[in-house]
Formats: sequence, C-alpha cells, structure tokens
Amino acid sequence: SGLLPGRAEGGASADRHKHGPWPRPGRHKDDPDPCDAAQAERGQPAAVICSGGQQPEKRAALGKCLLNHLGESNVPVGIGSRGKEYSAQPHEYLLEGHGQVREDADLVEGHALLMQILREARPKSLTMVCVASLRDFADAMLADPDLFVAKVAVVAIQGGLERDDEDSPWRPDTSVNNMFDIEGAAHVYQFCFERGVPMTVTSRLAVPLLPMQLARSFAESTNCPVMTYLANAQFLGLKGLWQKLCEGKLPARCNKQWYFETFCGINADHFAAKGYDTFGAEIDIAQYLNGFVKPYDVLALMTVLPLTRTFFNEFEGAQVVVNGVSHLLLLNLSFTIPVSFVINLLRDIYVEVVQFTVGGDGAPRKGEGPTKGPRLNRIAQDAPSAERRAASGGTRGGGCKESRGSPPPNRPPPLNHAEPVSL
Repeated sequence: SGLLPGRAEGGASADRHKHGPWPRPGRHKDDPDPCDAAQAERGQPAAVICSGGQQPEKRAALGKCLLNHLGESNVPVGIGSRGKEYSAQPHEYLLEGHGQVREDADLVEGHALLMQILREARPKSLTMVCVASLRDFADAMLADPDLFVAKVAVVAIQGGLERDDEDSPWRPDTSVNNMFDIEGAAHVYQFCFERGVPMTVTSRLAVPLLPMQLARSFAESTNCPVMTYLANAQFLGLKGLWQKLCEGKLPARCNKQWYFETFCGINADHFAAKGYDTFGAEIDIAQYLNGFVKPYDVLALMTVLPLTRTFFNEFEGAQVVVNGVSHLLLLNLSFTIPVSFVINLLRDIYVEVVQFTVGGDGAPRKGEGPTKGPRLNRIAQDAPSAERRAASGGTRGGGCKESRGSPPPNRPPPLNHAEPVSL
C-alpha cells in the first residue's frame, strides 16, 4: 500500500541521477512545499506499508530495499498487518541488498506510520493506493474515521466489486486482495461509499494483457539488479503458479487451458491438439512461458497518477455516483485501456530505472527497446481521443484487438501529448 502526496501550488525540478527516477522525497507540512507538486505529478510516495503472508517484516524489507535501489531511501516503509499464512518461494526475496535492511533501524510499525501521515497531511491531500489486503486501510478508518475523511482525496484499490442488480448494494467480489481479508475489504468499500471518499476500483476483468518479454528484454540486456529481480520474479512466480494449479490450489476458473492461453500464448485449439491438458507438475513449464501477464497493480496506480488518470475519462458507465460522490469502477472488459498505453509507460519507467541503477542510456543493447533520447515524455496528460484509441488498436470500450495467441507488436506507436512530462 502506498500514499502519494496531493498536489500543491508551484513546482520544482529534481536531479534524478542524484535522487533516483523521482524528485527528492518530502513530507507534507502546514505550509505548502514547492516540491509537493512534482512529487504528486511523478508519483513519489509519502510512505509505503507492506503486509500479509505472516511475513510483513520481510516484505517491508523488500520494499525498503527496492526504494534504496531507486535512490528513495528517505521514503518511510512500515510493517503492516500480518495477514494469512503464505509459504514464500525462494526467489521472492532475492533482490540484491534485501538482507542488509535492518528492521530496527530501517522500518517502522505500519499502523503508526499510516496514522502519522494522516495527521500531518493537509486536508484532502492524500492519494492512497492499495495493491494488497485492505486490512491496513480498514484499521485506519476504524481508528479515526473523521481524520481519514478529512485528509484523503481518493483511494485507489486493486480489487473488485459486484452486486445483484442496480438497486442492490455493492459488495467485494472474489478477487484475491479482497479475499485476503474479506471483512476488511467490505469495511473499506462501505466506508468510502457512505462517507463520500472517492474511489477508483480496478478489477482483474479490466486489465489488458501485457507481453511477458517486456521486463525480460531489459533484464537480459542490462546489468540492472531491479530489472533482473523483476523478470525472475515474473517467470519463477509463474512456475510456482503452475505447481499450485497442478496441486488444485487455485480457483476453478484457473485451469490448465487458462494458464496456457494467458502465459504461454497458446490458443484453445492448439492446447487441445497438443494434449497439454495431460501435463502435470513434473513438466518444466518455463520452456513454454511466452505469453502475457496482467499488470493489475499498475492499472490501479495509473487511475490516480496525474500523468495517466485521464486515460479513463471516456469510459461511459465507469463513473458511478453513490451518495452524491463519483467513483471510478473499472469492473469489466469494456473499461480496459489499450495495452500500448501501459507498454509505453512501463518501457519508459524501466529505462529510468536502468539509467539510475547502472547508468548509460537505459536502452536494451539487443532486441526491442526504447530509442535513445528523453524518456517519459510520450505519455499523454490529456485523455486519449477516439481517433488515438483506434490508432492504438483500441475500441470504444478500450479493448485491445491483439489476440492472445499472436505476438505483441514490436513497438507500439508513441502517444501524443500536450506537454512534455516526466515520472
């Protein structure tokens, strides 16, 4: 979970080669900080809280380690709620420097940190992003509901909602983040609806398919420890997912055909013809991985970043008004933005990460990759027009026309933009 500072008047530039891909860290004070506007525009967090798996300490250390790599060691990281028991796979904590993070010196208690950030923030200045269990947000709401309402401008959730009909109340769906703590999730959604705290809710159904090779191309052609970790986590995580599928530990909708279509780029006919349904846990599934992943958490963040939030303005029916407050509910396929928007954003961010961590121009030395030159200036600040949607392969509902079994385009066309921006 992350907290982004709200926008303030004024602005500031920052030397990212000294302070990482984002501006110098800062906290909200009683008087506006000229750096706040740059922080909010670029998404630099005021704090990060890591939770779950009965190992929040290790997860917080991983979050702190990542921030250290990106030159953001001053961003406080809190140890959040413990959550349900989970057996971590060996690769999950293999980011260089993870073992050097000290709990007593580098981490703080998550709930205390969250409440401190709320108390110190200016009214309606915080953007809260949840890409994990909603328990920590629920606890903050329960601890001081009026403070939460007074200080939070919007809550972005990677989760989902459902209801029986238009006259029925909303309830959490069966998305994983909701199911980590269904009571906590229900409280967060209900609180925001009843107290008028705007939400953006991103369902798995509204997330485009992202080519898996994007992260790997950077990892294989650079020496960046962050990109290497990301690519390894992606591929090794999918190997672990295959094992869980074969052991019957996934929901019924997640069968072998789903796995091969999504992560191996193999359509239903090819799956049946090759007899892949007979494969079991003993198969080295890595040799087949060449498909797509869903950047679920990235989309949730994009709904509130000033750089990208206007991408979602054109979706008819996504803005739902409850008690006089509008919420952005991206709950089905018709609210999916073209995948090229996500690729452009991630590709440019990866370049920035490589530039900061290992130097050079950040571009992969082989294969596809961004061209040399200024980065992060291709993302539109204004909402994409219908013409640009069509040019990018999207439709009125934002769906991507590329089929699961076909290779992704080598380079999506850069997006037009009104003003140069950076992240």
